[in-house]
Amino acid sequence: MSDYVEGELDADGCKHVERHVRFCHRCHTVLGNLRSTVGRLRGLRDVAPVGEDPDTVASRIAQGWRERA
Repeated sequence: MSDYVEGELDADGCKHVERHVRFCHRCHTVLGNLRSTVGRLRGLRDVAPVGEDPDTVASRIAQGWRERA
């Protein structure tokens, strides 16, 4: 599923995943969680400048997640 989320599958692979996820509730949930996690991880680039104190970054990330929840 990570290959699907990252756009690394060919057209047939994408169709296979999409078809399966429509009928498999468990995989639908897994895909949604993976998309959310990847999106949040990509967002870390905006809040974690190079050289900043890791504890400060962790606190800011935790606060951002609490605000979004």
